Amino acid sequence: MSSLVTYNNTLVIKDESQIDDYGVMGAEYLPTAVSMSLLTTDGLSHSEAIKVNSYLKRGITVQLNLINNSNESQNISVPLIYYFGYKAKDLSTKKSLEIISGENGNVTCVIPGLYSGVVEIGFKAPIYWRAAEISSLIGCLWLIFSWFKRKSNGIYSEASII
Repeated sequence: MSSLVTYNNTLVIKDESQIDDYGVMGAEYLPTAVSMSLLTTDGLSHSEAIKVNSYLKRGITVQLNLINNSNESQNISVPLIYYFGYKAKDLSTKKSLEIISGENGNVTCVIPGLYSGVVEIGFKAPIYWRAAEISSLIGCLWLIFSWFKRKSNGIYSEASII
């Protein structure tokens, strides 16, 4: 846009394939360890010791029915970018599993040795995020209330706006 405005050049778009609204610009939101060129939207990465019976991804939640045939812990990476707040748990026992940042910053779950079950990986926002949202809501409600109170007291009149 800057060059169009500055140099008054013409922009020619021949078809819709040249337009996207999901571009990443400069990838400012990505952690520094993540390379844009290596990101994928599907697929798992794991050792041969892990057998995945089923895989379901809905948004930022992944459910895996898997078996770790090894006596040792094994890692499985899912196509999600690791940020603080991702949690993993066994759905039957509700036991937490370790989550780490894997290769290229993917969410990676550490599966215990000889494990068999369903693992759910998802994002849980920290409690202070909820506290900030509540305080913002209270602030907005207070502003609206104050505006209506001043308007009803005649502080804001049509003549004072002009």
